This record gives sequence, C-alpha cells and structure tokens, in this order.
Amino acid sequence: MPEPQAKSKCCLKLSKKVKFTIFHLLDSVLLLAVQIIQGAVLNHYIIAHYKQHQYLLYGLDLSCSAIFVIALYSSYQYISYCIDHNECPDKRYTASPKRLLSRFPTSKLGMLPLSYLSWLIYVAILLIKIQIIFGVDLFVILQENNSFAPQLLKIIIGLSSLVFLLLVEAHNQLEVHSERYNYVTSVCSKVGIEIFDSVSLLSVLLLGDQVPPPFEHLVFVLAGLNFLLPALSLYRLSLPDTLMSKLDDKYPLQLMHHLSRTFLIEIPFLTVRMFLWITYEEEASMFMMKNIFNILVTFRTLHPELVEFLSRDDRRDEVEMEGRGEVDGGVLKGVEERGEYIPHFECEPLRRAVL
Repeated sequence: MPEPQAKSKCCLKLSKKVKFTIFHLLDSVLLLAVQIIQGAVLNHYIIAHYKQHQYLLYGLDLSCSAIFVIALYSSYQYISYCIDHNECPDKRYTASPKRLLSRFPTSKLGMLPLSYLSWLIYVAILLIKIQIIFGVDLFVILQENNSFAPQLLKIIIGLSSLVFLLLVEAHNQLEVHSERYNYVTSVCSKVGIEIFDSVSLLSVLLLGDQVPPPFEHLVFVLAGLNFLLPALSLYRLSLPDTLMSKLDDKYPLQLMHHLSRTFLIEIPFLTVRMFLWITYEEEASMFMMKNIFNILVTFRTLHPELVEFLSRDDRRDEVEMEGRGEVDGGVLKGVEERGEYIPHFECEPLRRAVL
C-alpha cells in the first residue's frame, strides 16, 4: 500500500510541474508574439517616412525581446525550484541575478528583478516610438493616407496591457484564493484599464494643431508616467512573501501607491479632460468618470488605511518599550504624577520591573 501512495504523490507533483511548464510556455510565446507584432506595426508607421532609422528600431525590438526571454527563463527556473522543493528560496538560485549583483540584498532587488526591469526597458522603447509618431505629427499623414490608421494605432498601443498581463502571469505560480493570487488578479485588471486610459488620453493629440505644443508635451508626460507606474507592482511581486510582509509592516506601500496614482495620474488626467471639454469642446470621455471614481474611492479609503498604519506603529513601539522595560516605568511614573493611590502590593512589582 505505501508504494501506490508514493507513486500517486509523485504523479501529482509531476503533473503540477508539467501544468506550470505548459502555461509558462504559452504565456512566454504569447508575450513575445504580442511584443513583436506591436513593435513591427509601430516600426512600419515610422519607417514609412523615416527609412534611415529602420535598423535602429528593429535592433531595439530585438534587444527588448532578448531581455524578455532572459526574464522569462529566470522566472521559470525560480518557480520550478519552488515546485520541486515545496519552498521558495529568498537568497539565490540557479538563474538568480544575485550571482551578478551580490552586493545588493534581496530586500532591495527582489528575487526576480528582471520582471520590473524588463517592463521599464519595454516601456522606454515604446515611449520613444510614440514620441516619434505623435511628436512630428506623423499621425496626420497616416490619417490622410488611410482613415483606419489612427484607430489601428490606438489598438496597437493598447496591446501593452496584454504584455503586462502575460509578464505578470509568467512570473507567478499561485495557489488559488491566496493573498498573492488576489493581488495579481487585481493588479492585472487595474493596469489594463490604466493603459487604456493612457491610450485614450494620447488620442487627444490627434486634434493636431488645435492643441498648443506645451499641452501636447504635458499629455505625453502624463501618459508615459502611467505606463511606468506598473513597475512598482512588478517590484512588489518580485519580493518573497516574507520580505513583502516585512515591507508592508514597515512602509505603507499600498497607501503610497494609491496616493501617487491619485495625484500623479487621476487628478491630472481629469484636469486635462475637463480643459479639453471646456476649451476645445472635445467629447467627454467615459474615462473622465473613471478618474472621478478612483479619486473618490482613494480619499474614501485614505482615513482607514492611515489609521491602520499608525496603529501598527503604536503596537510596534509598545513591543519595543516592553522589551526595554519602559512601559511599566512609564505607567508607574504617570500614576505617581497624577497623585493616584497605589497599594503597596501593587506598587512594589512595578518598581521591581523598572529596576
């Protein structure tokens, strides 16, 4: 009887590894396919009018694809180790970048730093292409030659949401209904909506000469910042669970993320859309209501999150004071200063605790 049980456990473990391998392979292939298609279409738009930059553009895309491949391989090695050993290392493993960056602790880099670094590199290349297309009014020429080109351009830029989704899924092997699973699910859905919001804001530049150049630069900066912010979520996911919980206890990461998104993205986006609506009689976008909704939700939950974080600090201070014997001394001193009567059998234990 013990042998069949051991065999079934072995098969169950193998099936979990095989299942992860299949899904990871599919995520990796789809991610590279979406990234290559997006890059090729944007390159086609640019090369049609700037043929001298074709080798540079394709070289950037190949470099980005290579970084994605290295990041995906590193995540596969790490998660495979977790499955094989039923625990995840928090220092080094076979394909860990820590072998090259041993000077920096894991608490600062995370176990999978290539996850957020690859996203930052990908976004930097994407923003360069967007700046070329919108910065020199290339979209105006595209619109004259083909009325469908501007709409296709927005769809192609919106593919960034799929790149982020596949990148996150390829870096996480999760138990259903776990805390990390819920976090990944919420992050993927929120980031997808934020990227669509950025694409909608970039469509403002399709107005051409109606919008003054400083305003165009502002729109581009805000949209670019919204593309970069998901790197914070990838950084948090790259940390082991133990380090993530320690950082959450020490710093209000979630609160800081909500505030930064509200004051750097939601409020500026809403202001830009209100300005366009009033000044240029631009059609009101439904994303305007999305900005208002997120602002209200953030300020509605701001007070409870602050109270929770401050109370967490108070509990931590009490634990430290108890370790130094300061709580009992403080209690005794406060009671004596108020002139309250303390029975002898209650006062002596407090004094001994202070001593």
